[in-house]
Amino acid sequence: MSNEADDIVSTTDAAGDSAAMSDGSDRELQEQRKQLLQQKQQACGSTPAAMLLYCGYLAERTHPRLKSLLLWTEPRLTGAVLVMSLALLWAVATRSFISVLAYVGLAALMCVCAIRLYRFVRLRRRQQQREAGGAGTDNEENDDEAAGLDEPLPLRCLLHAPVRLPRQQLIQWLDRRLASLEQSANYMLCLMLCRDPVRTLKLFCCLIGLTYIGAWMNATTLIGLALIGLFSLPKLYSMQHAQVDAALANLLNRYHEVNARIRAAMPFGKQKAN
Repeated sequence: MSNEADDIVSTTDAAGDSAAMSDGSDRELQEQRKQLLQQKQQACGSTPAAMLLYCGYLAERTHPRLKSLLLWTEPRLTGAVLVMSLALLWAVATRSFISVLAYVGLAALMCVCAIRLYRFVRLRRRQQQREAGGAGTDNEENDDEAAGLDEPLPLRCLLHAPVRLPRQQLIQWLDRRLASLEQSANYMLCLMLCRDPVRTLKLFCCLIGLTYIGAWMNATTLIGLALIGLFSLPKLYSMQHAQVDAALANLLNRYHEVNARIRAAMPFGKQKAN
């Protein structure tokens, strides 16, 4: 009886520990969500200096490999990625999306088949040399392997191990994105329902401007320009960040001055500060 009681107590303690751990993880996720919301609220409704600090915070959280790619620390790799992206975008613009997917799949399949065929021919040739040469060839083979000539297959990691996604990190990332999506949805709802007339007027002007932009160029052209800017502006900013920060702060100050004048002129727009 005493052993059964001890087992019951131990299982109860284990359940309590697991519940405490789950509560702790939920609290951590809630705290991260609150911090993200506070940072976005400060960036949207505060001074230009706070907005620039928030942009710097986002830049610090960027993945190191992505940051090195955008800052051209490896020019060959960055140039190859940029050229391939522009080529893919040009293919999508000139041909149908299904055809582009089919051609990309065929190219990837041909590359994999070429690597596998090269590996098979090389192993077959070495096996024939081993059968013809005997022990001397075996010794030479061992020397070549020791020298590093027998490099591993590039697809070895995919051949011998299945792809596994980091479930916990993926769940946390989705939870953070869900918080951002909820805030964006509530903000758009406020704009569409005219809860803040000044911000709704800004949305109206932005939509009018987008109609002119859509008449001048299509979405593929805009994506191409955005892609070129993504690979050029971070490098230019890293070279002239002091002058760019000063110019942006000046522009944001003027924007807030004009916004304050508009709100002062509109009696129904004085409730919120933007």
